[in-house]
Amino acid sequence: MKIGRNAPCPCGSGKKYKKCCLNKTKPPVDLLWRRLGDAHDRLMDQLTDFARNSLGELPLLAAAGEFLLWPETDENPGDLMIDHMQLFVPWFVFNWMYDPDETDILIEMPPHQTIAQIYADKHGKKLDDLQKRLIDAANGRPYSFLEVVSCNPGTGFYLKDIFTGTEEEVIENQGSENAKPGDVLLGRIVQVDHVVMLVGCSSTLIPPGWKTAIIDLRRLIMAENQQVSTRLLNDYDYETRELYFQIFNSLNSPPQMQNTDGEPLLFHTLYYDIEDAQSAFDHLADLSVVEDAASLRQGATLNENGDIVRVEISWCRHGYKKNKNLDNTILGRLVIDKHKLTVEVNSEARTKIIRQTIEKRLGTGAKYKTTKIQSPEAMMKDDRSPESAGKEERLNQEELMQIPEIREHVEKTLAAHWDGWIDRHIPALNNQTPMQAIKTADGREKIEALLLDAERHSANDMVMRTVGPEMIDDIRRRLGLDKAPVADTGNKGKDKKKKEAPHYKQLKLFDDS
Repeated sequence: MKIGRNAPCPCGSGKKYKKCCLNKTKPPVDLLWRRLGDAHDRLMDQLTDFARNSLGELPLLAAAGEFLLWPETDENPGDLMIDHMQLFVPWFVFNWMYDPDETDILIEMPPHQTIAQIYADKHGKKLDDLQKRLIDAANGRPYSFLEVVSCNPGTGFYLKDIFTGTEEEVIENQGSENAKPGDVLLGRIVQVDHVVMLVGCSSTLIPPGWKTAIIDLRRLIMAENQQVSTRLLNDYDYETRELYFQIFNSLNSPPQMQNTDGEPLLFHTLYYDIEDAQSAFDHLADLSVVEDAASLRQGATLNENGDIVRVEISWCRHGYKKNKNLDNTILGRLVIDKHKLTVEVNSEARTKIIRQTIEKRLGTGAKYKTTKIQSPEAMMKDDRSPESAGKEERLNQEELMQIPEIREHVEKTLAAHWDGWIDRHIPALNNQTPMQAIKTADGREKIEALLLDAERHSANDMVMRTVGPEMIDDIRRRLGLDKAPVADTGNKGKDKKKKEAPHYKQLKLFDDS
């Protein structure tokens, strides 16, 4: 950005540029960033105090409802806003405008102007030069989804606007601490002189896998437009926030657990009284397709006459719905123990099937007693502390992976999954296969995001990390994808004084309301 000779010097000295830094090198970015950050904090205080004291509570309540997409709930907007204050406050003062035609609420304030505009018009003398330039840069600029291209933790990162394709090196101390290349955030990039910063940013880092939904929204925006501009993004402000809230709610909600058939996971244990263990075994042994009756007998407990006393039967079927390369699907477990039959399955649908099967095959030889039902959450509850439970689980996984047979089975299962992945119809690819989707720029971008997400999961999973990365790299080679190089921000190794990211004193907006 070119600075006029008679413009105030960006170093913040108060002198004209020609009499200060014109013939010098640019003022240190860190110095200007600190001064800009201080100006930002003071400005946010002034704007929010002005909104409350001069305009009253109605603008705030109307803006909160609009920001949250008018949720149908009796909850206080402040309670719903707690997780989104870092986005809402800058949006409230720089984006929200009172439109009498869009609301039944009568508000005594100038319509079609932002809080920042109104304040600047009425109290411009209270603003210093940096604050005025900050308002000019941020006012009316929409939020967008920003992808982390590279990151220098504690200093800043390169961000790419997924909608517009533009890239900027952004100074951000706190927000860059935990960010990784491929993460996505919702925010607003603002440039004042030669400093680029975030004015409003989501507190949640969005994993790469969600980029596919953002690309779909980009396609919608570009359906009738050749390129996405800042002005056009303002027209899609509602849709952008709607997608963000969907992603946020999904990331912060318990996962919807399913079995291999896509049925909701709900553990059922069925209890029967049976007349004779041997007879029950004879009628139920073929429920296993991986072991025949003779093989099952070898692991059974027999009486002196050679009859079954206790035996376990793995209920399974040929084939695997989600992967044609796998041989079979485990459906449940049956335990015959003297005059008792216990059946364990993990869905309501499988419970109905096995009950019908048992009652048809055993008839009066089995008497149903009861069913115990447990949710996944209840099953995972344990008297052990989370730390010790997690440690023991990791140790068990490590020990299991040392067994050649277990490792071979895991590798075979993963290989079968990834071998068929490129020809599988993927919902995130609009039900195209990766081989089909790779032919378009959007499809290629989606696949790269999905594979990066898979690499993240592999790195965090004891089983996957041993074989997953190699298989994902093989997928990249088969699809003709190369790993994108991580850009160097050029700041590594420099000892720079850090400043905490600005805080907006957000909650005071809702105090005493």
